Amino acid sequence: AEDAVSSVAWRRNGQQFATGIADGTVIIWDVATGQPALPALAEHTEAVTALDWAPSGTNVLSGSADGEIILWDASTGTATETYSGHTDSIAALDWNSDGTQFLSASDDGTVLVWQP
Repeated sequence: AEDAVSSVAWRRNGQQFATGIADGTVIIWDVATGQPALPALAEHTEAVTALDWAPSGTNVLSGSADGEIILWDASTGTATETYSGHTDSIAALDWNSDGTQFLSASDDGTVLVWQP
């Protein structure tokens, strides 16, 4: 289903979490209100398959079945960078502890290291 939740990730402060949706959108939720904190973030062309918040909490990464990774400004919902390098769905994303690099793993059998 287009509205199926395909990935989730907590913001490290516990005040928000993000959901990746099968229709290609990301929704950032406010835990206190139970409502979206921003309008849906819509840049992906296929299901959002992986999410990870930056250690600072200011940005969230989303990866998609289209093989693209997007870095979002979590306060404005703006896509600040797009990363391409995989040829298949993004399976996992993970920031390092200081937010200077992140890993992406893909169904194409590769793991890439990125420096945003």
